[in-house]
Amino acid sequence: MVQGTSSSVGKSVITAALCRILAQNGVKVAPFKAQNMSNNSYVTADGGEMGRAQVVQAQADGVEPHTDMNPVLLKPEADSRSQVVINGKAVGSFASLLGTMELLTPDERYLVKATLINRFRGDLALLDPLPELIAERTRVPVLGVVPFLYDLQVKDEDGVTFGDYDPPALATTVFPSKVIGAEGPGDGTRSDHPSFGRDRGRVDYSEVPSHPMTLRPITVSVIALPRVSNPAELATAHIIIIPDSKSTIAELRCMKSRGLDQAIIEAATKRGVTVVGICGGYQILGQQLDDPEATEAPEPQSEPGLGLLPTSTVFDTTKTTRRVNVEIPAHNSGPLKGPPATGTGYEIHTGITPAQSPHSQL
Repeated sequence: MVQGTSSSVGKSVITAALCRILAQNGVKVAPFKAQNMSNNSYVTADGGEMGRAQVVQAQADGVEPHTDMNPVLLKPEADSRSQVVINGKAVGSFASLLGTMELLTPDERYLVKATLINRFRGDLALLDPLPELIAERTRVPVLGVVPFLYDLQVKDEDGVTFGDYDPPALATTVFPSKVIGAEGPGDGTRSDHPSFGRDRGRVDYSEVPSHPMTLRPITVSVIALPRVSNPAELATAHIIIIPDSKSTIAELRCMKSRGLDQAIIEAATKRGVTVVGICGGYQILGQQLDDPEATEAPEPQSEPGLGLLPTSTVFDTTKTTRRVNVEIPAHNSGPLKGPPATGTGYEIHTGITPAQSPHSQL
């Protein structure tokens, strides 16, 4: 078992390396993670869905990824709602606080008078009885739990929270003009359904460069630049990218509340700015979004889209997971300018997004 002191310390990378080393030494090995929490999923050959980290680990040891390697996948849709893919309790704070106290000398521990759990997202009831356990084991009181607060406008001291793996050089060498990713409520903005611009979007962008497609420079560029929450920030944009979301209608409503919808529409129709929508962002660009089965929220809901594409989206409870082949014809201009290109990928979505009139297809 490979364990770490916290999230994002390299457990998945070390596991992939061990898989590779063992496989090269003739050991039959396969990765396994009983439960994973990630919106960055992958479609297996038989149509199953699993976390991408275990996929990379399987590829490292030369075996076909299978859902047995990740039997339970949690895909958060909001702070207190998650999609469960089947083929807990929070313990990270407990491990961090207890581990820190155990590493202190007796004289140092004496100086610690209380602890605090900060930036908590979700249902507070999920923590019980964690605060009591922490107080019992550390022998200092837990003052309380502070929720994650959005839109505080307090800048981080360094870049640890965003862009750790971004290649910033590509943003200037490929596109010297300003490229901006327009997003709804994610890190740095506020909403009841904060999911835009989190891990899923970042991985979706970073996966594209492995395919020889003309869009590669655009998607690489956007992840190296700040998020947008103010219409004024779009005034000089040459390209606007709206990323994916697990709460698409809620994100669209947040965009409208900030005036981002009109700013994007005017940029596209009056200034000729290229607007790219990724998954949920593509649905937002259409005429209408309807959720009659309440797949994204506790109640059925509907919302007009930005109206930039002749499409409409209807969410339902039927989920599509399948492998696909992509063919892009030659284009003489526009963001797809270049020779014909092909690639492979997969679809993961609920509902359908049909075209309301004939249009160019990828």
